[in-house]
Amino acid sequence: MISSTPLTTRLRHQLQSRTLREAVSQGRLTVESLARLDVLARLYTDAWAPDVAPWLAAAIHCPQQGHVGVRINTEHWRALGSVQPQRLAELSCVTALSQANQDAAVQTPFVLFDDPQSYPEPLLMTQRLWRTQKALVNALTTLMSTSLEPIDHLETKLDALYGSDSSEAKRAAALVANNRFAVINGGPGTGKTWGIKRILALLLSEAHRNNQHLEICLTAPTGKAAVRLKEAIGEQLILLRDCGVDERVIDQLTSLVPSTLHRALGSNPAQPQRFRRGADLPLGADVVVVDEASMVDINVMRHLCEAVAMGPGRLILLGDPDQLTSVGAGSVLSDLVAAHQSGQSSLEQQIATLKTSHRFAQAASINCVATLLQTHQSDAIALAFDLFRAIASKDPRWRSQCLADPLEADGQPRRFVWQKTTTSALSSTQLDELATGYLARSQSQYPRRAPGPIWQILEAIDADEDLSDPHVQQRCLQSLHNYRVLCAHRNGPRGVQGINEALSARARALLGSRATMTPSGHWLGQPIMITRNADDLGLRNGDVGLILPNAQGSLCALFARNDEIEHISLAALPAHQSAFAMSIHKSQGSQFGHVAIVLPAKVGSAVCTRELIYTALTRAQHDVSWYGSEAVLKDALSKRASRNSALVSLLRLPTAT
Repeated sequence: MISSTPLTTRLRHQLQSRTLREAVSQGRLTVESLARLDVLARLYTDAWAPDVAPWLAAAIHCPQQGHVGVRINTEHWRALGSVQPQRLAELSCVTALSQANQDAAVQTPFVLFDDPQSYPEPLLMTQRLWRTQKALVNALTTLMSTSLEPIDHLETKLDALYGSDSSEAKRAAALVANNRFAVINGGPGTGKTWGIKRILALLLSEAHRNNQHLEICLTAPTGKAAVRLKEAIGEQLILLRDCGVDERVIDQLTSLVPSTLHRALGSNPAQPQRFRRGADLPLGADVVVVDEASMVDINVMRHLCEAVAMGPGRLILLGDPDQLTSVGAGSVLSDLVAAHQSGQSSLEQQIATLKTSHRFAQAASINCVATLLQTHQSDAIALAFDLFRAIASKDPRWRSQCLADPLEADGQPRRFVWQKTTTSALSSTQLDELATGYLARSQSQYPRRAPGPIWQILEAIDADEDLSDPHVQQRCLQSLHNYRVLCAHRNGPRGVQGINEALSARARALLGSRATMTPSGHWLGQPIMITRNADDLGLRNGDVGLILPNAQGSLCALFARNDEIEHISLAALPAHQSAFAMSIHKSQGSQFGHVAIVLPAKVGSAVCTRELIYTALTRAQHDVSWYGSEAVLKDALSKRASRNSALVSLLRLPTAT
């Protein structure tokens, strides 16, 4: 328990309860959440009853675990004991609601929402998060109920932009063109950003035809994701000329500068969950695009939807609901897709799913595993488990797909390499193996892996090349994207910190005296990752660079900026860390040739879920190696990162009476 939390006499007495102590030890409660309940209990004296206090405190604490509320008497919350929903509904601090009376006024600090048609167990949440969900649904309803002027000859125009082989993408584009609110969801490489620039080209062309100005706001949850969106929009724009797109439209697309969602909404750094933009101060843009929407929590999404709904524009969300969810409470994108798939929501004409991946054209088994994990069916998970362990699939459908891969045409899986390990730390041999992706040219086991940055530096030195030469530096920076170690945990010998220390020691040993550490703790060849935005330097949380000498021979940090290299003084760098390894969470939106996944040593990690494995897997373009045990992988694939919320219920159409 956290000793810095002030404890009243009553709270000290309550903490003698075995149920509360166990719930705190298991992370379902904190002393802080109990202290907040203690304050509320001064007005609502029945809140400290032994059978209900754990549940009320959990409703206060659960947003820190990503949940909007707690599902009563479910397995996840077993440590809180057992309580009858009617008992909670009778408390003076709780308002009981159902879908039928969901618009009733709420004055109490807690809401108990019951919707047995969607969930057998009611949801207990704070009043603030209840109001947040209601406000989000109201904003979505406003967006969906507003009709748009139809685009003349839409099908013909989409044929010109998409060609004859993109029916899936054209259906998504037509959905966007006809609605103020639209979601395009799909796995990596399915063409979400490829399609959005064509949709924007269509909308800009229509604006030009009608002598109108169209303001476009491109956003993403993080600075790194915003930069990637800019790059994706800018890729191969020249091809739009062949589709008959006006040069002015291409120029406008080229000039678009994405921002973070927090910046677009006007967040206050001192209060990051409060925004200037919202229902009272709408966004003025005509089109708002949000990439990586799975990372947007419910509070930010509420303000975003209100800011667009009360303004003139339309909102387009892009994302993959199977990836990791937001750091904050809620899983809005997953909930929207789930509500749509239920067939009972008002989202029938708002959501398009792209299923055909183009990223893994040369790595069929990686694509097979990603597709299997998206199905969420037990037999599919079992097949994915086999492929992860390099066991050839016996299922005819998946076997034929894997055999289409030239590398696996003989039926022997080669895209996945399993490095078995059950000890708390990786062995020295396994750490050497992890390091070779950065230190060596290639290995017989991974002939497709391109040379790493340390190997590039040593080759340049042996060839008597100048490490400050832009061509050499470009080569070294590009090699950073060939390979990456991804860890499930941040701390511990198998976490980001421990792996970075081990691989840094091996890289410095290979470089010898050339890698002497500077007073600031940097050394030649060190890959670094920025961990805090620095707008004045154009650096974003998640940007990866390399320590190399400048023209004067002094070490500095190099970052790739499109086709240019930016040099940043070591003294000017914002918070950063070594980047031989990064967390799977941080890797979202990135892609590398070869990914090495380091799993925890023991079964039971709360963060190790199917979504985590799926996210790590789909960062790889052609090879995956993973370090862990069968038991840990099987446990992770069996768990979904489901989050409790009322959003699916609130989006469900009312049942006719």
